[in-house]
Parts: sequence; C-alpha cells; structure tokens
Amino acid sequence: MNKLTIDIGNTLIKVALFKDAEMEWCMPFNQLEANQLQLLMHTHQVKHVIASNVSAASTLTFEQIEGFVKLTPHLKLPFVNYYESPETLGSDRMALAAATQYYFKGKPCVVFDAGTCLTLDLVTADQIYLGGIISPGLQMRLNGMHYFTGKLPQLTAAFVENKIGANTIDCMQSGAYFGMIAEIEYHIQALKAKYPDLQVLLCGGNAELLSKQLKSPLFVEKNLLMYGLHLILDLNV
Repeated sequence: MNKLTIDIGNTLIKVALFKDAEMEWCMPFNQLEANQLQLLMHTHQVKHVIASNVSAASTLTFEQIEGFVKLTPHLKLPFVNYYESPETLGSDRMALAAATQYYFKGKPCVVFDAGTCLTLDLVTADQIYLGGIISPGLQMRLNGMHYFTGKLPQLTAAFVENKIGANTIDCMQSGAYFGMIAEIEYHIQALKAKYPDLQVLLCGGNAELLSKQLKSPLFVEKNLLMYGLHLILDLNV
C-alpha cells in the first residue's frame, strides 16, 4: 500500500512517498496546496496521508481530503506518553519519538532534531516517552547575535573546523557551532550514565554539519521524522 507522509515545518514542507515500509523519495516544497496533494495521491495511487504540522499554517483544507490523517496526541502511538501537557507536545517530536521504535525498539533512545530549534526527546526501553529539551537551533543562535547587537553581522550556519576564531565572523561561527556540539555531547553523556545502552539518533537540517564534529557514536538519518510518521500511520489505518 502506498502512503504519503508530510512534515510541515517552520521553514519548508517535506513530502515522502512510502511503498510498504520503504521510502521511495522525499521532496521539499515551499508551499503545498490541497489540489497539489490530491494530484500526488492520484499519481502515486495513495489512499492514506499523515501530516505533522509545527507551523502557523492551517491544515483545514487537507483535512477535507479522504484518507488524510492529522497527527495529534489522540492517535494510537508506538509509545506511552508521559509528557505532562500532551496537547502542547509538537507533532514533530511525537513523530521522532515514534521513529526510535522503527529503528531501535526495546532500547532506550534519545533523538536530537537539529532544525530551527534543537530538540531532544527521550524514550525508554519499555516504550515510555519521558520528554526532553528545546533550545535555539544553529541558525537561530547566529541570528540572535546579529539581531540583539549593534555591530555583529548576519551569518549563515556552516561547518566549523577551528574552535578558536581569529576574527569576528569565525568567533561567531565557532561559538554557535561548538556551543551546540557541547550541548549535545553533555546531554548524551548525562543520559548514558543512567541508560548505558542508550541509542543516539540525529536528524534535521543541520544534522550533517554537526555530525562531523560529534564524538559520541550516533545514527544519522535526515528524514527520520518521516519514518516515525509512517509507523504512526500504519498503527491507525
């Protein structure tokens, strides 16, 4: 059975086609209208679609399409949700928690999403979701330094090799980049002290940039969220 998964993020919309349990392709869209989605469904003989939406955009026009499922805490999930305010838990974080069960069911897992924000989500070996963290993402850190000062320039996130910068641009890039590296490494080591067989997953737009300097062993999959959406859709249709 063919299925579509949709990730409506703060920057882009990504759509992936699954045939059975295998992802055939994943494409970015600047915007996606209901008629475009219906055309995709017709072209690829898709009967069921699921969407995660963390943007301010509404999915009401999608919800009129037969076979469309909006990810909410009320769906059947492959984990027990211990989050104190499940209605405020982002659908992207629910999908990422589900994705840990796609790859490492029966193991404690932490998944980092290095996108607009950096998020951490923890799932125990017995499939209990405990929560996590939210902090500024790499580009957001650079934007903040420019926005809240009078003279620091606007920069774009990039891979950084040298920890000590010899000019203002390099200092800003190094501070943002290695600050995030240190933050991720700290959480990994702190969690491994409690969960020695912890599995570490990394995804998001800056996953590749960060993985080059992270020392801890980890599993990198830029489309991890899509696999979580697919697993949730399978449980509910």
